[in-house]
Amino acid sequence: VRAPRGRAAVRARAMASPFDMSVVLALSLLLPEPLEDGEMPTRVSLDEKAQRALAKWVRAETSAVRGVRQWVAALPWAAARSRLARAFGDDASTGEAVAAWATSRLEDVAASPDAVVDALDDMRRWLEPLSDGDARDADGCYAPRLDKDSIFGVFVRRTLLAATRSHFDGALKTYDALGTYVRDYD
Repeated sequence: VRAPRGRAAVRARAMASPFDMSVVLALSLLLPEPLEDGEMPTRVSLDEKAQRALAKWVRAETSAVRGVRQWVAALPWAAARSRLARAFGDDASTGEAVAAWATSRLEDVAASPDAVVDALDDMRRWLEPLSDGDARDADGCYAPRLDKDSIFGVFVRRTLLAATRSHFDGALKTYDALGTYVRDYD
């Protein structure tokens, strides 16, 4: 069997890796809480030490060598979840809480194609530059934003690009792959 080439190859790859989506969803805990957060699971509160541990985990997961990365990405969510929970070292309760939150968020996104599209739209908003008129919440925090040229911003952009090469087909393939990824966890 021949591998697809040209446009067929692009269409065949036009989906975000479920592994990348899971890392991006965990990454969202490093961003300020969104102003309108009604549908997301209750966020885990992280102190500065826990934020550093999560950032270190996200960085390690996003920088794997290509061959290793393909192997790691093929593992079910249970493997990434386990690494995430252990990333907090002595603070096992925070590690488990973050892993449980990320699992809940991943299950929510894997629930329907519309949830995948909504998650991708949220990711796009994270990359929008702040304007002087952006509203602040009660704590004075801006809506969540990532620098598009930062390490994490580039990772989010790459995930978005993979999911939206052919928008509907890419979102649908991402949804199908996420469903399998989460089912393998159960």
